[in-house]
Amino acid sequence: MFFRFRTLAVPSLLFAAACSGDSSSDPSQDPPVDPGPGQTVTPTDQKATGLGLSIMSADKTGAPRLLRSIVPRPAGAGMSPTAAARDHLAALKDLYVPQGKPMDLVDRGAQALRNGAEIVTLTQAVEGIPVNGGDVKVLLHRDGSLAAVSGTLLASTLKPNYVSSPHEALGRALDKQYGSSRPQMAIAESGPDAAGWQTMQVASTSDVQVDSARARKELIRVDDKLVEGWRIEVTGTEARDPNSDPDMAAPSYMHE
Repeated sequence: MFFRFRTLAVPSLLFAAACSGDSSSDPSQDPPVDPGPGQTVTPTDQKATGLGLSIMSADKTGAPRLLRSIVPRPAGAGMSPTAAARDHLAALKDLYVPQGKPMDLVDRGAQALRNGAEIVTLTQAVEGIPVNGGDVKVLLHRDGSLAAVSGTLLASTLKPNYVSSPHEALGRALDKQYGSSRPQMAIAESGPDAAGWQTMQVASTSDVQVDSARARKELIRVDDKLVEGWRIEVTGTEARDPNSDPDMAAPSYMHE
């Protein structure tokens, strides 16, 4: 029986409002969002409006999760899409992190849309360790001006402190999948690649053969705090248990 188990991935917010309809439409012609009767306009809402933006969605602290331009902010002359996205986010920093410094942003590429628009993806990281679900997507018009932002910039935090190794994290994942009484399997690890993944070779047993395994450090949001964790991805084959569901995976995070 083939198996695959891996950590759960938290999808990024979609540009539900910013990308709806014809991409050639001009957001500057759209009126500001009316909060409606009985709803309070917060200082962050007012600040966003002053920057030519409307907050379409916010988290419980009031930090934006989805912004849409009322008047698109222009990009600097000759800027690449990624440079323009970074410049826009730097200008909007106070909407997310009024005090202190936001996390570092790691380039994850750009996607071209109709009429020359671009979506630039940036991943938030601390000392090179990415935040799970921490992608920020910036939608640009074809001239590089800002159309929308999906995601929430987070404040920089202390350097993570990891005490376990990749093979220890994989061992805990295998324990969770097969039980702590499983036969022990020798694990050898290689150095991390450019994206932080560490590939591991796992010795097979008569019941389980691991074809591929890798681990990466990630910061995971738990109860509004960032905790150190490992993202584990494993594929292989095992002897079929007649009482098991062959389609069932066991996604999990290995916390420090």
